[in-house]
Amino acid sequence: LASVGRLAAGVAHEIGNPVTGIACVAQNLREDAQSDEVEQAASEIIKQTDRVSRTLSSLMQLTHPGSTNHEVQCGPCNVADCIDEAIHLLRLDRRAHDCRFDNRADRQLLARADAQLFLQALLNLLDNARAAGAPGPVIIESRDDEEQIVLTIDNPCPRVAPAILKKVFDPFFTTKDVGEGTGLGLSLVRRMLEEMDGTIELSSPSPAF
Repeated sequence: LASVGRLAAGVAHEIGNPVTGIACVAQNLREDAQSDEVEQAASEIIKQTDRVSRTLSSLMQLTHPGSTNHEVQCGPCNVADCIDEAIHLLRLDRRAHDCRFDNRADRQLLARADAQLFLQALLNLLDNARAAGAPGPVIIESRDDEEQIVLTIDNPCPRVAPAILKKVFDPFFTTKDVGEGTGLGLSLVRRMLEEMDGTIELSSPSPAF
């Protein structure tokens, strides 16, 4: 991570400026497009430049806590409301339209958390649950365990092999095809939760005999 951090910091400026320039040119091209084909191509360029920017930002956030200039400020957060907001944002993604989220969290339950970090963590977790699950609802439940708030996200995904369970929170580990994922999402979730004195774990049912 230290090596990746030095690399990310060293190239952030060199990559950031050209990507911003490309995005601006594509934006102008889309606004002046004379055909649907050109407009769609410009939109795809903007989409891909945004992906580059988000990947670089994820690297910086993972290797340099606080690099996003966001000071962690924990206070009372309504757990169910934060989950609702995350689900709403995911619904804006066409890929999430076929996935049903069932928010069963206690509507009165408050957690001590940074609202922005908590929302980002929920977005990553629910998106992973959606992507990995079989058809069926992603169920989110909560309970007050006196000393901590326990949030459970359960999706009807196939059993996860023990070898994969050990690696899911490792940076850059992914089971997706090349180009489909960076393997940073769950690593970032763990970092975000740790900054709020939280923890995360993944479990999978044992095989039936």
